[in-house]
Amino acid sequence: MKKLLPVILLLVPILSHAQALKSQPTNENGHKIYSGKVSLTGSYHLETDSYDGKFDGLHFYPDDKSIALLPEETLNSAGASSILLRNKNNSLRLFKLNPKQLKKGECYEGDKVTVTIENYIYSPISWGWRSANLISVKDMSKPKIVKCNP
Repeated sequence: MKKLLPVILLLVPILSHAQALKSQPTNENGHKIYSGKVSLTGSYHLETDSYDGKFDGLHFYPDDKSIALLPEETLNSAGASSILLRNKNNSLRLFKLNPKQLKKGECYEGDKVTVTIENYIYSPISWGWRSANLISVKDMSKPKIVKCNP
């Protein structure tokens, strides 16, 4: 029993996070909806003037450890890709990002952050896209201003 206790203590946080997102019925648009909250680690990117507007917004990129916490059916052959943070104004406030400080063709990028999200949605259309509401941000690296993709 003494040998099992450390293993059990290590598994409890992993299992509790894995069960954090609960599948709900697919909506009328074919989107898969997941209730609950989950904390994830990864990187972030804010783009405000992509040529077609398709990539505008604050995106979170989960790392490999966090990808394992997302529902498997929401991952595509390329991996998890990004999660668009839907509550834009609150997300910008929590990340302390000001898009007005960016010049045309610039983006914010950060290589480390821990986020807590809720109301995760996956759409299987095309390559699939993911979105969620941001609840909190911690352990964030300082954002860098970088050139955006044209």
